Amino acid sequence: MTMWVGGSVLLVAASILLCATILLRDRIESELDERMDDAIDWTTRIVDQRMKRVEYATRTVASSIQDYMLEKDERIDSLLVRMIRGLDCIDVASLVLHDGSKNITMAHAAIAGNEGKNIRVKEAFEEIGLEDDPNWCASFKEGKAFWSPSYIHRLAKDDFRLLCYSEPVYSDDGSSIGMLCAQITEDWIIYIINKYKVRKDIDVSVYTSDGRCIVPQQDYILELDKKDLIQEERFLDHLGWKLVFSADKQVINRQLNSILRWVVLAFLLLLLTVSFTIILAVRYVARPFIQEQRRIAGSEAALQRELTIAAHTQNELIPHVFPPFPQRKEIDLHAFLQPARQVGGDLYDYFLQGNNLFFCIGDVSGKGVPASLFMAATRYLFRSVAANMPLTQAVEHMNRSLCTDNSQCMFVTFWFGCLNLCTGKLEFINAGHNSPLLIQGNEIHYMPASGNMPLGVMEDAEFDSEKLDLHPGDTLFLYTDGLTEAMDVQHQPYGEEAALESIKLCTGKEAREIVSRMTERVLQYAAGTEQSDDITLLCLNYKGE
Repeated sequence: MTMWVGGSVLLVAASILLCATILLRDRIESELDERMDDAIDWTTRIVDQRMKRVEYATRTVASSIQDYMLEKDERIDSLLVRMIRGLDCIDVASLVLHDGSKNITMAHAAIAGNEGKNIRVKEAFEEIGLEDDPNWCASFKEGKAFWSPSYIHRLAKDDFRLLCYSEPVYSDDGSSIGMLCAQITEDWIIYIINKYKVRKDIDVSVYTSDGRCIVPQQDYILELDKKDLIQEERFLDHLGWKLVFSADKQVINRQLNSILRWVVLAFLLLLLTVSFTIILAVRYVARPFIQEQRRIAGSEAALQRELTIAAHTQNELIPHVFPPFPQRKEIDLHAFLQPARQVGGDLYDYFLQGNNLFFCIGDVSGKGVPASLFMAATRYLFRSVAANMPLTQAVEHMNRSLCTDNSQCMFVTFWFGCLNLCTGKLEFINAGHNSPLLIQGNEIHYMPASGNMPLGVMEDAEFDSEKLDLHPGDTLFLYTDGLTEAMDVQHQPYGEEAALESIKLCTGKEAREIVSRMTERVLQYAAGTEQSDDITLLCLNYKGE
């Protein structure tokens, strides 16, 4: 009987210990997978954001060059110098013009290593043979921007490789007359990958689109057998480069071996006494797991409480009382904001200063807590400067403040307007945001777009404002891309055309009803799917005095 009881207890204990080992193995493997995913997402996102900043800067300067008719050489030179000084990753900024074919007629360049000094290097570009590059020729024909493969800079004393982003420059009739190029070095991308490496125990090796290895695997990775490695690959969208992430699977085995030693010890103790085995099983096996689960549950509950408080705090930043100014009959205003997560990066705001209504809408890059903090900073700056200086100066001040200490490379698309309630005169700045819809009677059209870049991209960026006269009955409908990019169950976006058709059904309605109907339509369209982005709408109907 004693042997039967002892054997039964031993079998139960062995089963418990075996289950515990399996659970621990799954947990350790899951943790390693999470670390790998974090390293991959973080590294690729950082490089992608830096490349987007280069594209934004190049596109904006290309637009400015077109506006200055291309014959003002000094102005062009200063734009190129400012482009380099605005982004420390750009080593060379150059403008190459052609005579209707691919032959170069004029070239400008600004060299970062020359302390911003501007030189003309037509002969240098001819020596490089840029006009024979197939990407270059295709870009002239198709009028498309492109990232070149890496190439050796032939003009440097020591060979080093460059990557070039080229943006077409057009004449007034829309024909291609040249390219604006921003060159960065391979070493800069390698520096970014190494600097923002999330975990030291996950190795990153880099291969270019032509198969060259510019960041080799570490020695300890090369010494391991492939069966002892966990490897994942990811390609950089802009360059076609391959990043290989490697981790040592032996880390899991060492942890499991440590656990198995404790299992053997528990079995030996079980043979000595049944009661002592039960006590050990409860005290040293079950209790630590229970405590760990309680600790995890407590941490998750605490995190959930903090997120709830953060969501409530962020919600308090946005005005929710409508109508907001019941004593002012000249306007009818209503708005709606629904974040994709508990906290988000969308914002809207408005306030009255005398007869002027200041209002805005914005969309921060990214989601979650980082985006919510950037959103709060944007809203604070809007409240601080909107009524205290001219519109362009206010936006430039906001941009400089958001660029300061912006190590995460975040930015916000922003639409900022000032409406005189007595005259209906509207002055506004569109900083990279979706163009609002203007409803005038039964006519609906998009307001003019501008070449302004989003806030937080380039510290010394300049912004242009535009003016418009609103007449009684005119309605402005502002929104973020969460409206047009809402996905249905087939992963099809709602789209600009559907939004335009929906707003046509709302002509002549009050602001509250327009916002309510548009919200209802997009939520019905996306029913059954997880919300992919924050949705923000703001509708303003000008009634006049």
